[in-house]
Amino acid sequence: MSTRKHRSFRFDQSTLDRLEQRARVLGMTQTELVERYVDEGLRQEDHPHIVFVDEAAGRRARVGGTGLDVWQVVLTVRDNEGSVAAAADYLDVPERYVMNAMRYYADYPDEVDFWIDETYRLFDEHGRQMKRVADALA
Repeated sequence: MSTRKHRSFRFDQSTLDRLEQRARVLGMTQTELVERYVDEGLRQEDHPHIVFVDEAAGRRARVGGTGLDVWQVVLTVRDNEGSVAAAADYLDVPERYVMNAMRYYADYPDEVDFWIDETYRLFDEHGRQMKRVADALA
C-alpha cells in the first residue's frame, strides 16, 4: 500500500458543493473522489484519447470517442500478432488511438489484465448459465 500524505487545497464553493453531492451519489468519501479525479486526470494527460467510464461491470479505461475499452484494443492487437496497424484497421480507428491504448497498457498492465480476466470469467459464467437454462428446458 502506498504512503498517504496530507495536502491542503482551496476550491471554489460551487466546486465543493458538486464534489460533495457526487461523492454522496457514488457512495464515496470526498477524499476518495478527489484522489480518483486527480489520478485519472494525470493519466489522461499522459495518455491522449484515454478516458474513464462507469458501467455496470465497473469503472475502466476507454479509448475516447470509439466505444472501445483499452482491454478490447489490447486483445485485438494480440489477435493480430502484435500489429497495431492491423488492429486499427480491424477496429476501424486511427492507429494513434490503438498506440495510445497500448501505451496505457504498458503503464497499467495489472489494471487492463484484470478487465481481460474479468471478461473471460463473465463469458464463462454466462455460458454455464445458458447451459443450465438449456438443461432445465430439456
